[in-house]
Amino acid sequence: YKQPHIVLLLSDDLGWNDVGWNNPDLKMPILNQLAADGVIFNQTYAQPTCTPSRSALMTGLYPFKTGNQHRMLLGLERSGLSLEFKLLPESLKDVGYLTHALGKWHLGFCKKEYLPTSRGFDSHYGQLGGGVSHWTKETSMFASG
Repeated sequence: YKQPHIVLLLSDDLGWNDVGWNNPDLKMPILNQLAADGVIFNQTYAQPTCTPSRSALMTGLYPFKTGNQHRMLLGLERSGLSLEFKLLPESLKDVGYLTHALGKWHLGFCKKEYLPTSRGFDSHYGQLGGGVSHWTKETSMFASG
């Protein structure tokens, strides 16, 4: 049995009509094809800011269960999504997946243990927090060493 590829897209501030499969005026052939070949979640709930949305996606829990329900993490805040929670990429690695993250993390980076590559991702390329203008690249070898 060959495991299927999994691509999860989380986009901040994306409206119903901001994607090609709901709005034919938008030309996004690659995303439209991914949507046609995959699964579209049309009836979902979103959180008001990015940290709660990301914590829900990564843990499978409502943000109030993780303590991330009220706001996004601020720049150099000495906090992050609690290490007590097992994240989606960690569970995927348990069953043999390679895991990679692209884009904004925004779940904490005050310590090495909070970095994406310490939370189950083999690599991460993107912003660690909100409002950061530069992108960083890390691999699990960097995070563990």
